[in-house]
Amino acid sequence: MKFFKEDQFNWIALKLTTIISVIFVFELFFPDSAFFFALDSSQVLLKPYTLVTYSFLHVNLSHLFSNMFFLVIFGTILEKVVGPKNFLFVYFISAIFSGLVGIFFYSIPVVGASGAIFGVMATLAVLRPLLIVYVGAPLPMIALMILYAILAIAQATSPNSDPLIANVGHLAGIGIGVVLGIYYYPDFKEKKIKTKKVKLDEKKHREWEDLWLKHQSGNDFSPVDSRIARTDN
Repeated sequence: MKFFKEDQFNWIALKLTTIISVIFVFELFFPDSAFFFALDSSQVLLKPYTLVTYSFLHVNLSHLFSNMFFLVIFGTILEKVVGPKNFLFVYFISAIFSGLVGIFFYSIPVVGASGAIFGVMATLAVLRPLLIVYVGAPLPMIALMILYAILAIAQATSPNSDPLIANVGHLAGIGIGVVLGIYYYPDFKEKKIKTKKVKLDEKKHREWEDLWLKHQSGNDFSPVDSRIARTDN
């Protein structure tokens, strides 16, 4: 059974969410297994596969839920725009790039799909900047991503930022997402609906108007009045 079929909608984001959720349940029963697949800067050369596998792991239920919520919503929209193959490319390239940048800033193991999801969202923001999303209030997609980027920069540069949140990885995901959005833009930009102006010939318009007025002047009765007249006769 194929994971997806070309040229049709495959619910890839939902399938990824299911896989990641199953892995999370596995983590609950075998917590030590996460250390073999988490992204550790000191081990990445020995375990290069962790540049991908780390994005399938999550610390706790709230971490999992928040990431999967955004993945399902924005991933589903992006798949509809670029197709399943391109969506998967965006997701995994964003995860890998976010991880590569993150290893230079974090000495502790990193897990989570946030970098990949920010890449998906940023790609969508480039391709559909005016798409309205509801996050407390209705916002254009491009405005939402600018807001997230500002928050990530503020948190990454703040001395009081939580060291367990990989804000630099989030920014890396946004950055590569913008690049991928620009790459895909010529093929998947939003098409404008062309409107055709209809020019009405003034002479024909006057002829039609005269004909309509003549017709109206010949009908002295309303439909109800006409029925009464016929009854009286």
